[in-house]
Amino acid sequence: MNMPTSNTTTEKKSTEEELVPSGSLLKHIDPKSSSPQVKKVSSASYRERIIKRKKSVELEEGETVTPSPSPPREVNLDTEEVKIPHPTPPTVNVLATSKNADTEQEQLVYTRLLKRLATAYKTRAGKSSSINSLVDHMFAFCNYVISYYYMDRLHANTPFTEAIKGWRSLFPYVETFMKQIQEKKEHTLYGLCCCLMSLIRFYLFRRLEKLTKPDLAAYSNDQESATQAKDLITRSDELLKEYEKGHYLFSNSEKFFNIGVLAKAFPKSFESIVVQGDLSLGVTLNGEAGVKTAPMYPFSPFSSLRHAAIAIKVILVEFIESRNLEFKLLKDPEDYL
Repeated sequence: MNMPTSNTTTEKKSTEEELVPSGSLLKHIDPKSSSPQVKKVSSASYRERIIKRKKSVELEEGETVTPSPSPPREVNLDTEEVKIPHPTPPTVNVLATSKNADTEQEQLVYTRLLKRLATAYKTRAGKSSSINSLVDHMFAFCNYVISYYYMDRLHANTPFTEAIKGWRSLFPYVETFMKQIQEKKEHTLYGLCCCLMSLIRFYLFRRLEKLTKPDLAAYSNDQESATQAKDLITRSDELLKEYEKGHYLFSNSEKFFNIGVLAKAFPKSFESIVVQGDLSLGVTLNGEAGVKTAPMYPFSPFSSLRHAAIAIKVILVEFIESRNLEFKLLKDPEDYL
């Protein structure tokens, strides 16, 4: 590349380069090539295109045009073959958030890989009966919760009466290892487990309430048949039971885990979660905490399930350190794929 011979030439070149922004408009993807090839465009050609576009679409100052999002695609996670990008093993601290976390592709990755990660922890937990196995179960539980959360996001148009079956399939598993935690008198782990279980119950209650309320109102106005009345009574009873169970579990969790316990027993986690809003220690794949986070205490009724589960994983890391456990976190894809 020839170096400019004068300041005038340099300034002219700089001006032309500024008129040609980088981005998708300048990229030509060759379908036969595995990497994008950049197509050079002259500044004059680019200006002509801009003028033509301005004639067809006049925008007021500050107004922007955003493409309409494509409708969510129903995906059968168990049967459909989906190409999932192989995540890069983290060599430095992973990022808790990602600007792409709400895209369908990322949600699909989180759903599939976090479920596999949960299964890997669960499998390893079954190979021993030590305190490590209880921690493995807790990591498995948290990862299942995050996976199911993203499953719900992917299947937003699926009736929740179907989606709820997946959540309830967790209960027998969790109740089994909760008994083991009680037997070993690991009160902190028991409190954390009760807390997350209570948040699931509150989450189910809120979702069921949104489905049942309109039908109850319609029944009151239209005086529907006795069959529908029975169905509504059953559903109302079901959602009230979810709330009662959530309240009971939350009350139990408060005896062993609360903001005071978090601040005193896990000061590093308190600083990260409550003061800084940093959940990176609880993240494995990069970005599963969402688009952004803020200082939080995600352990009260109706808190975000996703943030609560990730925050518990942050606490578990400090729990491992405080107990000097020889515990290997499953971080590399080879550990769970």
